[in-house]
Amino acid sequence: VRFALAATPPGGAPPKAEVIARHVLGNPAYAVRYAHAAAAAVLRWAASLDSGPGGFRSRLLTAPPELALLGALSWLPERVAMAARRGRPDEFAGYLEELAARTIDTMSTTGFTTISSISSERLWLADAARTGLAAGLGLLGISAPSRL
Repeated sequence: VRFALAATPPGGAPPKAEVIARHVLGNPAYAVRYAHAAAAAVLRWAASLDSGPGGFRSRLLTAPPELALLGALSWLPERVAMAARRGRPDEFAGYLEELAARTIDTMSTTGFTTISSISSERLWLADAARTGLAAGLGLLGISAPSRL
């Protein structure tokens, strides 16, 4: 409910209760929390393999979904500041929806779902996405679950 209210532009109609309560990726509030949980799952999976985020070498992140996620993450501080300056939490909620979509797209690629493809750079990216989504949700006063 909090996310839906934050995402409603000034003067806009709030979403209906049946839309807010649905646990589907079409519900922006659920999609953002799901993306956070998906990134956390990659890190849990890697931890079970005795692997973890290591040193960052961006040259190994070359797949289009990975680059799109890196680009979206780079805008986090600016989007927070811009929404705060304008007093428009709906703009920031919209950015979180975009970041969640990029995270879900990236975490569902082969590079994040097969053991042979997991690298320290990909784990770093998953951790950065998890951290960015958690921070964004926290700014809106919403919990960021590690599991859904």
